[in-house]
Amino acid sequence: MYKDDVKAYYDYTLNLYERFWHGDTHAVHYGIWDDHTKNLHDALLNTNKFLTDQAGIKSGERVIDAGCGVGGSIFWLVKNKGVEGVGVTISEKQLSKAKELSKRFGIEGKTEFYLQDYTHTNFPNASFDIVWAIESVCHAVDKRDFIKEAYRILKPGGRLAIADGFLERNPGDILEKKRLNNFLKGMALDNLAEPKKFENALAETGFKNIKNLDKTEAILPTAVKIARMSRWSWPLSIVTNSLGLTPSLLVHNNRAGIDQYYLFRNRLLTYRVFVAEK
Repeated sequence: MYKDDVKAYYDYTLNLYERFWHGDTHAVHYGIWDDHTKNLHDALLNTNKFLTDQAGIKSGERVIDAGCGVGGSIFWLVKNKGVEGVGVTISEKQLSKAKELSKRFGIEGKTEFYLQDYTHTNFPNASFDIVWAIESVCHAVDKRDFIKEAYRILKPGGRLAIADGFLERNPGDILEKKRLNNFLKGMALDNLAEPKKFENALAETGFKNIKNLDKTEAILPTAVKIARMSRWSWPLSIVTNSLGLTPSLLVHNNRAGIDQYYLFRNRLLTYRVFVAEK
């Protein structure tokens, strides 16, 4: 099943993200850069801040992170905005790590983490003020399944806040098609949504006051860093895979890391923030 591929990807890469990427941000996503951003650490946290500002998140609101990773965004929101944080993931390893970190930070009383599929949760209708999703909606085979579930569990006046990659245009030649396929395979993606179709799906579901913000230029410095890391780790992963030390998943992921910069730079993909109100 496709969902098993997504789970396997995040289970295997959990320690790699921790060692080579997020540090104490615990952020499994791209960083948004601006004039005040000094380094990747700041950029990763800036993604949280930018999405928070766009959605107008306030103290005391109940936020669910749909595809929460190890809890990085939830921890930031609880500490910086005083929200009640709930996270869901399909990865047992991510769930265990999120609970461990929550306890370490002394905020387990303000957070909840569950092993659930964000397209079909067991939360009652109108349970949350905010549905938050950074680079997780991309994994839904039918993005409308996520949108409909988000609408169901949001309170009236609640907001949906998304940051993710989207398919801006179709590949122009065989090489672009190969690069796109490499990216999809290496990131455990079945498909990527087209921005306009995604925006239309939000409106058709009932969302209003929809904001569609193109932040591609702001994530390009992050894309450069990923590509540089992947250029040396890709050949190494081929060797370790041939020796039976690491899975082919790692080879494909490193290849995707190289190709993602080309895809964003040439706007075959765009990185967008969507905010919408129920």
